[in-house]
Amino acid sequence: LNHSAGVVMKVVVFSEKFYPSGSGSELATYLFVRGMKHYCDKIVAVSLDSCLNTITYSNIGRNLTIIRFPSLFNNKYYYNMHPHTISDLISKIVKETDVVYITHHWWTPILIAKRYTKPIVVHLHDYIAICPLALLTYKNSKFCTSLRTFKCMKCTYTHEIRENKIKRAILSMMLSATMFKLLRRTIYLADKFILPS
Repeated sequence: LNHSAGVVMKVVVFSEKFYPSGSGSELATYLFVRGMKHYCDKIVAVSLDSCLNTITYSNIGRNLTIIRFPSLFNNKYYYNMHPHTISDLISKIVKETDVVYITHHWWTPILIAKRYTKPIVVHLHDYIAICPLALLTYKNSKFCTSLRTFKCMKCTYTHEIRENKIKRAILSMMLSATMFKLLRRTIYLADKFILPS
């Protein structure tokens, strides 16, 4: 991030969870954001981990705001929101920022940032950009160097069938063959990558 004298630098951080929710990767993101506070004039952290039935706003210091949307999986309120509410708010936040920083598997803002031609930094804590399971091991045993769809499907099946849930294994195979390609293309739209692990 180049911060020249007199330039107001605004950064938005998108993370599925944000500290104190989550675990090590969320803590790493929080510490990174705290470090960026000294170089940016305004940081907005947006997450999907509010346990309340509303969008919450918290101001931390003079230049850090945390916006928490109701959790996608744990909150019935999320499904009752107008379908465009979150998208409209994200679009407004992205439009008013200088840099978009995305971490931990919330990739939709990449497409919105591209629409507004904002620079995108993606912070990867695992191998999700190149492996649908984010593991990078073939059939849980050896290092994988292949990006072939059929091999990814076989590996996904091997990983998922351990739970004896055939429907889940088949669904995961189909997602590996279809949605993962779209996900990978979306991630590769980023301008920069940070790989802390």
